[in-house]
Amino acid sequence: MVPFKEEIDNVKNQIINICNPFKIILFGSCATGSARDDSDIDLCIICDYEDKQKLLTELLINVDYERDVDFILYRPEEWEVYKEDTTTFANLIYRKGIIIYGR
Repeated sequence: MVPFKEEIDNVKNQIINICNPFKIILFGSCATGSARDDSDIDLCIICDYEDKQKLLTELLINVDYERDVDFILYRPEEWEVYKEDTTTFANLIYRKGIIIYGR
């Protein structure tokens, strides 16, 4: 069972409204079931964007959350390449993460 499900769903829905992602993947301790009360929420967002820093800033400013949330962004074409490369963080997310949204 995923801890903090209500909080994660709330953040997920806000992300969908902001950037219309192709996919959102939960990773880290929440995905592995080892989260503690003070754990953060780690989310990988696969979406189109022009300026990564601008989108990250928009997410940090506009997404309302109670627990710390970390965002990792990939464009769809980057994701398709990096998820298969075992030397990348994307591959770890791909192997250990949980898809919480996809279209």
